[in-house]
Amino acid sequence: MARYSPLWEGIFFLEPFLHLHVPGHVDSESVYDFLTRQIRRCPNLLALHVCRIRVALNQDPETLFGALVDLFWMLGEKGRGLRKRMLRESSARMPEARVSLLEQCLRGELAVRQLPFSPASVLHDGMQASQTSLIPSTEEISESVDPVAAARLCLEVGQLEQAQEILSAQLQIQPESEVVRRNLLELYRASRDTEGFWQGYRWLKDNGHLDEAWEASVPWFERKRV
Repeated sequence: MARYSPLWEGIFFLEPFLHLHVPGHVDSESVYDFLTRQIRRCPNLLALHVCRIRVALNQDPETLFGALVDLFWMLGEKGRGLRKRMLRESSARMPEARVSLLEQCLRGELAVRQLPFSPASVLHDGMQASQTSLIPSTEEISESVDPVAAARLCLEVGQLEQAQEILSAQLQIQPESEVVRRNLLELYRASRDTEGFWQGYRWLKDNGHLDEAWEASVPWFERKRV
């Protein structure tokens, strides 16, 4: 059985993931503080940034701006679609001037290092620093924080869709992981996401990683199509 480290510090401890669930006992401020500490330690893990932004939607505008700045800083010129989506989700909760600055970054008119300093950012200090040290590698991501753990944290704050995105992305990186396959399948069943299931099913089949659990779920999802 896979072993998991106690990553959640003062909030909660991870257990073997036999089933993903939402205990609902963690307040959003504590989760935000936890995510901020983890990003300081593991700035390259994209899932932490996205989850932190989602939690920051319930915080003050400057906190949300700082979380977005850190995402933009970590990605650099990469991940434009994700940066655009997260900014779109957040724009109504920030001043227009802040939104405009991030939109300029998206269009390539403004470098992330040129953004104004935000006390809520943990990566960008307002200096003209290089971003190369924050470009993630697959090894760094896999060794920093368990993506299944990150998905569980999303569930803790009610972000089912984001939990699915994390595990779906990890499936592309680590299709041989039975833990990732099982937990993603459980999420698809819990959310009755037939489209997501069939996309994952076809990808696993095409790449030689389709297992018995996914095969056995075919009749269930076929019934949901009707």
